[in-house]
Amino acid sequence: IQTVEAAEKGEPITGIPTHLLGYFDKLGRSLKEGESVEFNPNGVQQKAVLNRETRRKLILASQVQEIREEVKVRGVVSAMDKDKQIFTMDLEDGQKIESPYELQHEPIIEEAFNSFRETDPLRLMVAGTAVYSRSNTTKIKRMESIDHVSILDPLDISLRLAELGQLQDGWLEGKGKAPAKEGIVWLEQAFESNYPEYLTLPYLFPTGEGGFLAEWSASPSEVSLEIDPEAKTGFYHCINLETEEELEEPIDLSISDGWTKLIQNLDKIFHNS
Repeated sequence: IQTVEAAEKGEPITGIPTHLLGYFDKLGRSLKEGESVEFNPNGVQQKAVLNRETRRKLILASQVQEIREEVKVRGVVSAMDKDKQIFTMDLEDGQKIESPYELQHEPIIEEAFNSFRETDPLRLMVAGTAVYSRSNTTKIKRMESIDHVSILDPLDISLRLAELGQLQDGWLEGKGKAPAKEGIVWLEQAFESNYPEYLTLPYLFPTGEGGFLAEWSASPSEVSLEIDPEAKTGFYHCINLETEEELEEPIDLSISDGWTKLIQNLDKIFHNS
């Protein structure tokens, strides 16, 4: 607890021998951005919080040369070696990472690889354990193992957000504000936690103010949700093009009740259509 607290406070990490700090590589691998584990939560002093940042501090203070984390990556398959059972993925941010695979994953990986030269190649989501070097903890060095592989829906939210994350300030005729990383992480996790798989995914666009616009089409209705990631709110608008009936309302996307309201609205529209 004292060691985790020291990492949280940015103090020298001296509570555990250096060679034992490497065991933190096995603890908290599956933590996502914004997730944490609190040790001694009832303590009077600052709580000892283990999150992705403090975990990396602890591992880097050890003699370990590599850091492992459970991740989900998305991209196209640009190379495949069936003899060695390895393949290469090109991620949206330009990274190329190599990964081994098990035989049960081969048909899906091969299908994606065969589409690589097409105008719109299939994109994969790969979940597994990634390896980072201690000298560069922002770029994946390689995938050590994979647990799950699937072909992505063309409207996949995480994939689209990764694309939007490459925007720079000035993207809209010199005036557009690029979405903040924190907002992208929040929206990705919010959709993953609250949006049901059975429901049609929206088209997702950036707004000039650094937010997002989600749009659904369910003839005769057209639906949009303007999302402010900083305030974690949305403005919902639906119009029936036949009756010209409209519905406009703000939605609090920081709470589950807000997402429930959104999903109920969408359910009604798609069910009626």
